[in-house]
Amino acid sequence: MTSTYHSAFPALYSTGFMQQKQRQQTEVLETLDLRLPTFWNVKDKSKNIQVGSNGLDLSYIGPGKQETHAALARSNFPMRPQCGVFYFEMRVISKGDDGYIGIGFCAATNKLERLPGWDPDSWGYHGDDGHSFAGSGTGKNYGPCFSTGDVIGCGVNFADSSAFYTKNGKFLGYAFTKMNLSKDIFPAIGLRTPGEQVTANFGHEPFVFDIDQYIRDQRMQWIDEITAKEKTTKPVMDQLILSYLFHHGYTGTGKALMQNTGHISGQQLSLSPTDNSKTNGQKDMEERQLIRSAIIHGNIDEAIRLIHLYFPGVLQEEGRGKELQLWLKCGKFVEMMRDYCNMSRKIQDETPLPPPPSPPTNGRRLSYAAIAASLSPSSSSELPKEMTEVDYRSTVNVWGKRPMETHETVDTSS
Repeated sequence: MTSTYHSAFPALYSTGFMQQKQRQQTEVLETLDLRLPTFWNVKDKSKNIQVGSNGLDLSYIGPGKQETHAALARSNFPMRPQCGVFYFEMRVISKGDDGYIGIGFCAATNKLERLPGWDPDSWGYHGDDGHSFAGSGTGKNYGPCFSTGDVIGCGVNFADSSAFYTKNGKFLGYAFTKMNLSKDIFPAIGLRTPGEQVTANFGHEPFVFDIDQYIRDQRMQWIDEITAKEKTTKPVMDQLILSYLFHHGYTGTGKALMQNTGHISGQQLSLSPTDNSKTNGQKDMEERQLIRSAIIHGNIDEAIRLIHLYFPGVLQEEGRGKELQLWLKCGKFVEMMRDYCNMSRKIQDETPLPPPPSPPTNGRRLSYAAIAASLSPSSSSELPKEMTEVDYRSTVNVWGKRPMETHETVDTSS
């Protein structure tokens, strides 16, 4: 016996169908690349930098005599926004001659002969002066200088597009905010003078900075911001109630609210957010009330006249003015139709009904034409006799018998 599901959905039991679904899922996973930085990319570095055998150490091997001799190395994979917060650290093995060491991140298109932060889509923190650089050769005061033995951390918070640094496990604050992170960004370290040597930690060893606690703090901060409820102050509520009363035409109640609020709290409510004059505000309120009252009572012509008087040019404005004019004309049409219906109903109620037709006295039925003529109030002339007479020979009375003709005689012999 064949299963109902097997007969209705044979593709679900096909091996080829299941293999196809598995291939589609695999393609989706392959498209969404979530591999994180683990080493320095030996194919994406300056010729003046040497990558150690462990893939984490960097050493400067260039001349280091001018800025064009700067060298940069990028990681093998970019930071992933899905992480929320990405963090890595760098330990300075030797500051070299001048300690022109920079740590930060940049896009894949940035030049390899520039320190982090000198070009657009590049951000960095330099150890020789403690300045932070964001797409410019001019830095800003940010943190302390760092040298041999210091551990410098760099973190990117994708939740709010900010970046921070740490020194020897101490949080230095946010160096960059509101960054444009639309492109893939890679961890980057720059060196410039001979003898400079650093090593990176992408998470294969414990960090000096407590990044787990930082993430917990950020999570709690976001939860507090989401669940926080702003307290609505009393003046805001009073102003909201006042606007509601005036909008619906309760001017008397609105005036009483204004007086009581000013008497109790000492704070005067305003009729309009842009109107500082109490007299002008009340005058405007009364004018609007007159227009509203005219519309409610169906006097559209009066409402249009008042609008032209108090607010000239409003109905001629493009957009809302023309739309308001159309609505007023539609309202006038509705009022005209209502008046017409009421008048027609009144005339119909006052017109007396015609008397019902009197029954025939000669025993003969009235024709339909005679009945219609008697019911019509406009008919004053009598119909011709041939239209009112009925041929009794061709009709049957209500008892199912033909009437006797007038010339018939009754046989009384029997």
